[in-house]
Amino acid sequence: MDQHEWITVTTCELPAQADVLRVALENEGITVLLENYNTVATNWLWQNAVGGIRVNVPTDQVEKAKQFLQANPGVLRAPEYFLKASAEKEVVETCLACGAPMTPSEDKCSKCGWTFQ
Repeated sequence: MDQHEWITVTTCELPAQADVLRVALENEGITVLLENYNTVATNWLWQNAVGGIRVNVPTDQVEKAKQFLQANPGVLRAPEYFLKASAEKEVVETCLACGAPMTPSEDKCSKCGWTFQ
């Protein structure tokens, strides 16, 4: 049984908007529950009747979520948010067999000998 008390921090009209916001909040370590998602996804005309897709977070994460939404007002409109976030993170390629770091030019893992071929 769910032990969280959930608070709605915002609403979305479309499932795609809700998905973008959910991913952005989860990327910040915020737990998200999308209420009415399936109803609106089934028939988007019902979004007015049910009040849209409610983006809910646990009460102990409400302030963090509100701060994120205020700092990133374009997160629902701008894919640049994700491009910026991914560009800031260093990408380290690893061996699929053992997890050892590999450079993009390596075809063979120096630790275990695994290859892409």
